[in-house]
Amino acid sequence: MASPVNQITNMTYDATTWSTLETTNLKFANAEGLSSSQLVSFPTLAFSARDPALGNERQYALSKNLNDPSNPPFGLSVNNSEKPEGVASNLYESFADYDVGTNTATLHNGFSFSSIVTEWAPVAHDVMSFTLIYEEQEPESESSNTLQQLNNQIHTIRNQNEMTSKLDNLKSHIKSALNGSESESYYKNHTGRELYRKLSNFEIESEITTIGDDHDAGFRPITATGIKA
Repeated sequence: MASPVNQITNMTYDATTWSTLETTNLKFANAEGLSSSQLVSFPTLAFSARDPALGNERQYALSKNLNDPSNPPFGLSVNNSEKPEGVASNLYESFADYDVGTNTATLHNGFSFSSIVTEWAPVAHDVMSFTLIYEEQEPESESSNTLQQLNNQIHTIRNQNEMTSKLDNLKSHIKSALNGSESESYYKNHTGRELYRKLSNFEIESEITTIGDDHDAGFRPITATGIKA
């Protein structure tokens, strides 16, 4: 199954063929082939060559979310005229969140790296190539209501109809989690931001107004008063 936003199954980055404009020294918490303590120089602004073999000259753009530079989720945009019906072109799809405090990125549920190749460098090893893979995970059970699990559920929602059908249930579970022992900080930086971003992508911003909490330019809720009410 392809990824929820841009409908990709895999994408291979190669430093010798991509135009890499920016790299960032960071660690990955859950990337196969990399130790969680290993500092690497990772491409955070790069563009692939157009390749007809990928479907009508599909072109990938690998980047960090410049709208939210203080805590950028890393993501992928795909330019491809042969996009699936109902999928907008060139949408930004986050595949990892980034924690500024620990300088660590964490891949979203369903995304993984394969065949990572690095070269030694004095400060951080240079990432020369890797394949980003998306494999749909088993859906979380009804009882899976932690903010992290809810964030994963929101990330897999594919279209406006699915979001509309699940929104009330998601808001109820978020409210219960926040009124329990879950962290408002995690909600604002991850679950709430993913919810607000999806609502904006699916052109149902009125639901953000209904929740009642404003957000910043990166879709992070500023407060959690409305969602907890």
